[in-house]
Amino acid sequence: MESWILDSGASFHSTSQKECMMNYTAGNFEKIHLGDGESIDIVGKGDVHIKMPNQSVWKPKNVRHVPDLKRNLISVGQLDAEGYATTFVGDSWKITKGATMIARGSRPGTLYITRSIRDLVIRKLGRCMAPIGLQR
Repeated sequence: MESWILDSGASFHSTSQKECMMNYTAGNFEKIHLGDGESIDIVGKGDVHIKMPNQSVWKPKNVRHVPDLKRNLISVGQLDAEGYATTFVGDSWKITKGATMIARGSRPGTLYITRSIRDLVIRKLGRCMAPIGLQR
């Protein structure tokens, strides 16, 4: 599975990887409109679990299943709506909820990425893993 990219232009957390989702509900959940003008179907939604460096697990909910999506996206707007704060300063970023640090990272190139490969998406059997990062 590819990296999860934090995206300030995405309306929802989204993935093409149904096998990584828990509490999955299939259905017609409208469309995602891409930057190139293409529209692609949202065919379900569910939750993913992201294991953090301190071994805690962050559980983004209502992640959209979009089979034709080429990258996995964490929506900065959805994070904000759910009470998370995302901060960008210099070449680093962090996600917090209240006083709790959820994720943090730096920018080694054009992507803001987490500092540890241990920031992984985990599935029930631990087979669906990928680091999260940030597209800007």
